[in-house]
Amino acid sequence: MQVFVYLMSLLGLCSALPHDSTYPGTDGRSFVNFNISPPRKFTNQALSKAEACRDPSGFTGYCVASAACRAFNGTQGARCPKRPAGTGTCCLVDRCPVAPPTVPSGGAVITAPIPDSGSAVGTEVQFICQPGLVFEGIPEVMVTATCDVRGTWSPAVIPNCVPAPPTVCVSEPPSAPADVLVSDGGDRFIGALVYYVCTSGTFADGRAITAARCGEDGLWSPETLPECVTAPPTECASPPPEAPAGVLQHFDGNLTIGALSLYTCAATGMVFPSGASFLLATCHEDGTWQPDDVPSCAQPVATLSHGY
Repeated sequence: MQVFVYLMSLLGLCSALPHDSTYPGTDGRSFVNFNISPPRKFTNQALSKAEACRDPSGFTGYCVASAACRAFNGTQGARCPKRPAGTGTCCLVDRCPVAPPTVPSGGAVITAPIPDSGSAVGTEVQFICQPGLVFEGIPEVMVTATCDVRGTWSPAVIPNCVPAPPTVCVSEPPSAPADVLVSDGGDRFIGALVYYVCTSGTFADGRAITAARCGEDGLWSPETLPECVTAPPTECASPPPEAPAGVLQHFDGNLTIGALSLYTCAATGMVFPSGASFLLATCHEDGTWQPDDVPSCAQPVATLSHGY
């Protein structure tokens, strides 16, 4: 008789029972005011009978006392109606009304056969990624979805599978020209560094030392080194040219870029081949003197008048 009444109540055929009642905070679940023994896994001597709840899909759960809810992690389910002390405070469903999460892109399921909707609480489905792929955003190599006492699959969505990131460099660090010193420890793991020192000046970016790093993609950055530029001189490479006989040199010993050395003819009336009585040598930006040689002085060439 009790079984018959219970079935009628579940089918909505017993109008005297509040099977249409929806209580606040129950996520649409309704409750059947009928005592029924909970399933074996929830058996508790103090709760040999418990009020039944039914969610919109038609699956039946059990209203159990708060102590049992905590013990079986059911406190997240729909709450049962408030009753006198000792009666239920939460609804533990016995099945998941929806199918488990779908197999993600690039993934596979190792549970066979794949369960459908209506799986019992505690059913597990295990997912893995195909070779060479990993779950996106998580380190786990296998994800297990479980039908829990809330009647839902947890997790509800399985991350997609993406290519596994490299753990070692897939290329070699940039090569260095002869005027660059390389400090390479030989590491070829992600994050490895190789240092380069420009021995003849600075790199084109103005730094004397630069580094290449093996990135998360396994490639070295930069792929090529900036040019090593010879540092411009700050002083003349040598003293100014010497004065030949008959030429006086006026030089204060300054060897910085832009320094001057003055040359004059010692004898009155004598001139340089250019016709000038003096000559200047300048220390140029490359550190060389121009002119780099001083000619001798001579008599000026006579200028003949017209017709004579």
